[in-house]
Amino acid sequence: MRVLLRLCVLVWLASGPGPAAAGVARPETVADTLDLLRGAFLAKASVTRADIDRQDMSLSYAIDANGPFRVFPDNLHTLLREAGTDAQRQQILDDFTLALLDPEAERRPLDPSLILPVIRTANFDRTAGPDEAIVSAPFAGDLRVFYVFNYPRTISYVSQAQMTAMGLDAARLRELAFGNFAAQGWQPRIEGEGLFLLAFDGTFEATFLLDPTLWDVLDVQVGRLLMVPLARDLVVFADGDWDGMETALKGLGPDMRDRLPYPLSETLFEWRAGAWHALP
Repeated sequence: MRVLLRLCVLVWLASGPGPAAAGVARPETVADTLDLLRGAFLAKASVTRADIDRQDMSLSYAIDANGPFRVFPDNLHTLLREAGTDAQRQQILDDFTLALLDPEAERRPLDPSLILPVIRTANFDRTAGPDEAIVSAPFAGDLRVFYVFNYPRTISYVSQAQMTAMGLDAARLRELAFGNFAAQGWQPRIEGEGLFLLAFDGTFEATFLLDPTLWDVLDVQVGRLLMVPLARDLVVFADGDWDGMETALKGLGPDMRDRLPYPLSETLFEWRAGAWHALP
């Protein structure tokens, strides 16, 4: 079974000229990539702090008097691992850092047409105050729905203050985000045998849990549709009527826990009456 490791805060890097450098060695782990990223941030005069959170494997940083901001480096880690040379890795790291430190980034217009829903854990938001808090709503079990601006170069979470600034309430934001998602016309691939997984772009796999049409179609084809959303990009499902499949799904979390830097949930869910329901 192929595990897709990508990022929560996605930055697509455009190739182009950048500062010359000796090179960056290939990182072995996401923790190594976090150390590289922190060093690159602290080398910039505008960065006043850069702190690694080893619990959720993220980097929190401040630019001058602005922040804190938070970035998850799993996509960067994949890019660095796949690069052919140390020089290419240096360019990727430089481009990634400069994109996040772009002074124009925080002055983007708040475009409601770019808002999409994502699935995250219930304790995902660790911001301090109500204005900083990002908007979320219950989903099922230990998961919630959050909302992001899907910008060309990055994804950022919709905060309470931004929702108010756009003249939206929670119900309208949800309606808008779900409508934008449906309008994308995206279709995930289904991979595997016996145990199946959704494959898309490494960012929005779990968002397809919000597509009832997809699961209603699959439900017709199986006796009992069970699912475990192990990570943001790893949604595994199976026919619970097949011998051993329910046990196999329950065992995936403990078996893979240490290999998933951005886990979602080990809860087993069942599709019933057009919705996901957490099982005890």
